[in-house]
Amino acid sequence: MSSAIIAALHYFALAMSFWSIAERAQILWLLQKNQNDTITRDKVLFYDNFWGLSALLIISTGILRAFYGYEKGAEYYLNNFVFYTKIGMVVAILLLELYPMFHFVKWRIRIAKTSGVTFSALQLKWFFVISSLQIVILSIIILLASLMARGIGMV
Repeated sequence: MSSAIIAALHYFALAMSFWSIAERAQILWLLQKNQNDTITRDKVLFYDNFWGLSALLIISTGILRAFYGYEKGAEYYLNNFVFYTKIGMVVAILLLELYPMFHFVKWRIRIAKTSGVTFSALQLKWFFVISSLQIVILSIIILLASLMARGIGMV
């Protein structure tokens, strides 16, 4: 039973991350047209929070599933080259997130001190591009997980 709950939480977190990244990307696209829209700016940060929470849930439930006996076991995953590709994709998403995360933290600090936050159109465009890339990579991760579940990639 606990295996099913952890798997469900993992899948829910994947869906939540997909949704929150897509919403963040859409709002960043809109924010490029009106950089002083505080409601839209706050929505970016709201969805960014959801993305962060879902990433933590994905990672924690993924570790439980892979290495703590809730799925096929560590030996299965560690002997599967698709697993390493999938982990590489997770690392890519996390590395891509460093740039927006750093700037969103700075924005939050500036918002707390004063309501006046200026945005660079170029930054907003990069945040949008990064979010879009993350959606593509997350889609590939889901495909890789499906392949692994069917035994593809075993060494």
